[in-house]
Amino acid sequence: MEGKSAPCWLSPEDGAAFGEYVNPALPLESQAWYHGTLSRVDAESLLRLCREASYLVRNSESSHDAFSLSL
Repeated sequence: MEGKSAPCWLSPEDGAAFGEYVNPALPLESQAWYHGTLSRVDAESLLRLCREASYLVRNSESSHDAFSLSL
């Protein structure tokens, strides 16, 4: 989890009407909501620091070609 910042700004209350904007021109690794390889436990720890409705996307721990949405 070292080097990861809390994704708290990703909640709808912070300006985005339907959540964070997805810029299709940016690669996945450059999207602010994408956290790459991050365990479920570490994702939960980050999100505990945030407001309700915050989220992040991370690589799945069980399937190498899938993603997990952490709320």
